[in-house]
Amino acid sequence: MVERKESMRVVSQGDVVEIILPKDAANGEVGIVGMNGQTLGRQKVSDGQSRAKFNSANIAKGVYNATFIHKNGKREAQKFVVK
Repeated sequence: MVERKESMRVVSQGDVVEIILPKDAANGEVGIVGMNGQTLGRQKVSDGQSRAKFNSANIAKGVYNATFIHKNGKREAQKFVVK
């Protein structure tokens, strides 16, 4: 198992959810998933990309998971709140 110094973080402000990706995020996929398991948004992550932004204007207030699937299949998740 590889220890990670930096993991994913989520900033939810106004109508924007910004996901700050881990340093080794290249060629993965980031998404927003509801607590019911429904995917509400998804983006491919290219080499060198450090952030992904989602418009949250049409997302109901509540608790969500930001997920990141690495190119090697490892999955990370971070809970966040849309107010």
